[in-house]
Amino acid sequence: MENEMNVVDEFNNTTDNITVNYIAVDDESNVTLETIHQDLGFICTFLVIAAVLIFMRIIYKLFNMFF
Repeated sequence: MENEMNVVDEFNNTTDNITVNYIAVDDESNVTLETIHQDLGFICTFLVIAAVLIFMRIIYKLFNMFF
């Protein structure tokens, strides 16, 4: 019984060390929703500007055709 408890204690200590190491590695490359939000805002800004320029060009060609 006592030998089994030592094995269980060693297993718990080993899994604790693995968990601590995993958390330490996870902290180095942390991607949050705020980071994703900022990146998508940056990309969407260029997409909106490109769409506005394309629509302005289409409208210009439309008015140029009639006038």
